[in-house]
Amino acid sequence: MATFWSMQQIVIVGAGPVGMAVAALCVEHGAEPYVVERRLQAREGSRAIGVAPASLEILGRLGLEQAMLERGVPVRAAYVHNEHRVLGRLDFSEISGRHPYILVVPQVETEELLRQHLTQQDVAVHEGWTVESLSAGAESCESVRLQLQRTEVDVVTGKPPLSSNIAELQSQYVVCADGFRGQLAAQLGLSSPPHYLPYHFVMGDFHDRSALGADAHLWFTSFGAVESFPLPAGKRRWIAQLPSDRSQELSKDGTDDVAELERLVYERTGFSLRSEDCSWRSSFQPVTRIASEAAVGRCFLAGDALHAMSPIGGQGMNSGIADAELLSELLVELVRFPADAAGSHGPHGSHGPQLSLSRARKVYAKARLRAGSSAASRAGVGTHIGSLRGRVGSGVRSTLIQAALNSPLQKHLASHFAMRTIPYRRAAHAVTRMH
Repeated sequence: MATFWSMQQIVIVGAGPVGMAVAALCVEHGAEPYVVERRLQAREGSRAIGVAPASLEILGRLGLEQAMLERGVPVRAAYVHNEHRVLGRLDFSEISGRHPYILVVPQVETEELLRQHLTQQDVAVHEGWTVESLSAGAESCESVRLQLQRTEVDVVTGKPPLSSNIAELQSQYVVCADGFRGQLAAQLGLSSPPHYLPYHFVMGDFHDRSALGADAHLWFTSFGAVESFPLPAGKRRWIAQLPSDRSQELSKDGTDDVAELERLVYERTGFSLRSEDCSWRSSFQPVTRIASEAAVGRCFLAGDALHAMSPIGGQGMNSGIADAELLSELLVELVRFPADAAGSHGPHGSHGPQLSLSRARKVYAKARLRAGSSAASRAGVGTHIGSLRGRVGSGVRSTLIQAALNSPLQKHLASHFAMRTIPYRRAAHAVTRMH
């Protein structure tokens, strides 16, 4: 027998940083979100570690700025090398705004802070539930119907914590923030085929013995790339591009990853890593996928469900947090000042004439598809440039990088990598420019 939950204003599927940011921002505007998450246990390790200035400003409106700063490392400069010398320095200290740096905070820390904030606001995360199906919720309907399946059991008792493994609920609006591997975009007919880039990387977090301090360092060599970033608690992340002949040879359980990473880092940078210093490791192949549409009916995509991209350059999670900012404003206005499908005007909301559902979808889609596509393109271009191998390609790359980082273009590049130049970066900009 299914458990029937009451009608909700906004259901958010996925309790990653994007889903929880949507929930927290909705609460700030006076709405009551309901969060569903398939996992019971917190994820191990963090692929996303860079928080851009705009994201820090958004999270700061939730009162999380100081806690983020206490848990993170401000990176104010990135040095770019080839195998022979330093090519130049990317200086973030001159970018505009209150946070002239990239804050390195592991994603698990950001998620923990957001979860604590939601708990303080009496918003629970309902864990261990997978959304098996949902209706799109057309304008003529007043809600979306979701069917959920209990897919995980309590790790202590080995049994489901509720008497029923099936649940149903209805919601006025649904946010699908279930990530790149989530199935909701496909169920809604909004998914598109993924495009895998022809590169493979291995990475690990190590106790830092490098003396590189709080700066980022990137090595673009003729044999492949290495990137290194400071982490909190005296650690440092190392990422190495795998040789093309080794990309398929690492063991599936990852036991070879650390040894291969140590070898590549030493050969390309001269730094020696110790396997006993490694606290976490992973490998990945960059992928890009932009949904065909950002919303349908009463359902909206956000984060990697909307726009997955190469993690090189740290654009992904930050794009998702910007999704959360705009989407929360639109959803709260729809909940507070409901309009009919034709967009008839009644009381004025914060965005001028009363917001219709079709208008909200149009505003969100135009802003966030454009911003996500721009970020994904930047991440892809950066990955291709950094992954060039061979003497000729590497030589041309070194010449161009050295020229750019030792010219007035350096300041623009710093703003570019800090995501200050992403179109429709702020919710207010998106709404104002589309009226």
